[in-house]
Amino acid sequence: MSVSADQAIPGEEVRPGRQRLFTLLDQGLSSVTNFALSLVAARELAPAELGAFAVAVATYLIMLGLVRAACGETLLVRHAGAPAGDWPVLTRAVTGLAAAGGCLAAVLVAGVGLAIGGRVGPALVVLALTLPGLLVQDAWRYCLLGAGRAGAASALDGVWVVLLVPAFALPLVTDRVSAASLLLAWGVAGAASLPLAVLLDRVRPDVVLGWRFLRENSQLIRRYCLESLTGFGAYQVLVYGLAAQFGLALAGALRLALTALSPVNVLFQGAYTIATVRSVQLRGRGAGQHLRWSVTVGATLAGVAVLWTSVLLLLPTGAVSAVLGPEWPEVRGIVAVLGLWLVAIGVQSGAATGLHGLVDSGRSLAAQLMSAPALLVLAWTGAALAGVQGVAVGYVAAGLVSGTIWWSLYRRSLQLGAAAA
Repeated sequence: MSVSADQAIPGEEVRPGRQRLFTLLDQGLSSVTNFALSLVAARELAPAELGAFAVAVATYLIMLGLVRAACGETLLVRHAGAPAGDWPVLTRAVTGLAAAGGCLAAVLVAGVGLAIGGRVGPALVVLALTLPGLLVQDAWRYCLLGAGRAGAASALDGVWVVLLVPAFALPLVTDRVSAASLLLAWGVAGAASLPLAVLLDRVRPDVVLGWRFLRENSQLIRRYCLESLTGFGAYQVLVYGLAAQFGLALAGALRLALTALSPVNVLFQGAYTIATVRSVQLRGRGAGQHLRWSVTVGATLAGVAVLWTSVLLLLPTGAVSAVLGPEWPEVRGIVAVLGLWLVAIGVQSGAATGLHGLVDSGRSLAAQLMSAPALLVLAWTGAALAGVQGVAVGYVAAGLVSGTIWWSLYRRSLQLGAAAA
């Protein structure tokens, strides 16, 4: 399992089209679970309770981002194309690391929830109960995807989707809907899919191997975790600040607008996994070919963002309200602005997959460290000047700034690589 700290193991060949389709299917199913949770919450929770839900989800996403950076992204970059015989040990190690990280995160989140109480406290405590299982489930997905078994990963997430139906039915039928009850139903359904993973792989998480994986890849993991915390985590920290300063209702409105755009994130995340693996494979085959792939990724994702936002805005208001709830007319204008932000993020993703494919963790970390303050400052300023609409404008401005940073650093990395060659 040992891998040099300076070398990735790219795959020898492009994954078959069937594997790519199953990878997109798996990401779609995984994101359906998140979308279903957000959708039920948007329809059933009052604005303040929806704000508490948004804070809990932000907490989950921070923890998920950290564990995914340490486990999933490191696994794909270091071991893409590894022999089939390596994957049982890799799976035990990565899921063991996720289990340990999940338990530590659960203790931290539960402590915070018990300390603050109010509407947010119970939601955080319930989230903590399910965090270890949810984080192990996500890490196992990445192991299956990395091993070229996207069909098995799809089955794992498919079980979660199926289990959500009875899980959500219980609080809805008993009229005990709250942020905590929805999070509990969602988390239990996700953790309940883990026995299938054990059955599919015939291995179990191994914390000792996880510690070894952490030590062998410590430099890359540190950079990826810091990158996740400063980049992806900045969006979630912003939710905390907005809720504390401007109220849970504003955070809830932002959550609803982002829920409307979440199908785009489904494709973004699935495409990102495929694009990163392909980018790793193209490393060393010439800067021009690598750049063309990254440009194609960015342009394609930006086009998807334009298409989905246009569909949302062209659909009758009543039709969208029937799905997202009666608050849709109030956030429709916000969605129009956030659609431009998604276009910018799509363009940025091309450079992000490129830098990760080059295994240039130093510049990818630098890009996040420079981009995160722009998001926090611009979105916060927008909130102070124009409420949630101002937040959306701040998102767009931050997206333009971060896209410029990512592409500049990616081009620099390509130039240095070509010069070294």
